[in-house]
Amino acid sequence: GGSPLMVALTGFSASGKTTLAKAMVETLNDWWGCPLATHLRTDNYYRDIAALVEAMGGFSRFIRETGYSFDEPSAMDLPQLQADLQQLRQGRPICMPYYEMN
Repeated sequence: GGSPLMVALTGFSASGKTTLAKAMVETLNDWWGCPLATHLRTDNYYRDIAALVEAMGGFSRFIRETGYSFDEPSAMDLPQLQADLQQLRQGRPICMPYYEMN
């Protein structure tokens, strides 16, 4: 019983967060003998800007003309991330979005 345990890893880009998270998940799942641990990537919660990029004629032009920054909190769907974390904390499954950086 009990509530699920959540561990947050933070750090700069390319600092090893994903490598550490994958190793933790693999180690815990091996230890438990079943897939109970998972890795939630906050990158999956970036807002989908594909239509905007296409309308502007490409990514470089979109960034140059709009000043869009992936470092701004508004670039992410934080309400969805919060809702999903609450669901997980209650032991419920989520349908995690998938975002691919192109």
